[in-house]
Amino acid sequence: MLSSFEIIVMIEGVLPIQVSNTQYRVKPNELLIIPPSAEHFGFEFTTSDIKFIWIHFNC
Repeated sequence: MLSSFEIIVMIEGVLPIQVSNTQYRVKPNELLIIPPSAEHFGFEFTTSDIKFIWIHFNC
């Protein structure tokens, strides 16, 4: 778990990610903000290419 915020911006493909108890499928041109200390992980394998940018920051 991280002590900073994280922003994930999808560029290509779909990112299956679980944050705490909620599952998301982040698609191109969408973003996801993950709060500090939130457990997050991929919840399924992908067979296509994915591209994303992620940024960590503190407030």
